[in-house]
Amino acid sequence: MKRTISLILSVIFICGVTCIPLSAGSNEADVYAVSTTGGYTLTPLDDDGNAIVSVLQEIDDVMETVYQKTEKFAFSYTATNASDFQLVLMLSGSSAVPTKDNIVYIDQTMPGAANAVAFTLYPSSLNQSEYHVFVSTSGGTGLSEVADFKVYREYILGDANDDGVVDSLDALRILRYAASLADLSPTGLKAADANGDGAVDSLDALRILRYKAGLILSLN
Repeated sequence: MKRTISLILSVIFICGVTCIPLSAGSNEADVYAVSTTGGYTLTPLDDDGNAIVSVLQEIDDVMETVYQKTEKFAFSYTATNASDFQLVLMLSGSSAVPTKDNIVYIDQTMPGAANAVAFTLYPSSLNQSEYHVFVSTSGGTGLSEVADFKVYREYILGDANDDGVVDSLDALRILRYAASLADLSPTGLKAADANGDGAVDSLDALRILRYKAGLILSLN
C-alpha cells in the first residue's frame, strides 16, 4: 500500500498538479481499436458528451471500427473496496512509465454507491498515436493497464508537432528532428515534408518560416 501511495504521489509531482484533471479545449480526433479488460468500459464521446456511433473506415488499408470526432471518454468500473482511493491515468505512446511528456490525463475519486467508479477522461491532446489507460488504488500494488485505443488524424502539411496549427514551432520541431534531438509522430513525419522532396530537413523548416512570413502563399 505504501508503494502504491508513493507511486501516486510521484505521478502527481511529475504532472505538477494535485490530482486535478489535465484537459484542454476542443481536441477532436478519430479513435479506433478501442479495447478494455473485463469489468471496465471506455466509451468515446463527442463534445456534448453523447456516445459516438461507430462507423467502418479504412485506415492504412485495413477496415477499422472508428469513432469519429471523439473529444473525451466515459470510463467506468466497479471498485473492489469502497474505501480505496482511485487514480486513473491516460498515457500516450507505448511506454507504461508515466512522465511529464506522456501523461495526457490524470484524475482521482472515491467509489460511489455500490462501489461504482466513473470518470470523464478529457485528454489534453489526441495526436496520432496509441493511448493506454491505467488504474491504481490505495489498496493495490501499482498501475494496472485496463484499456487502450489508437488515434488517426489526417495530417496538415507543415504541422510537424501535430497541434493543428502551422507555425514557427513546427519549423523548430523539424530542426530538432533533423539534429536527432526530437522525434516526430507518423503523422508529423508526413506533415514535416513541407517541400515534398521526400526528406525532412532544414529546407522544410525554412519553407514553413517563409510561409508564415507571407513570402509564399501556400506550402503545397
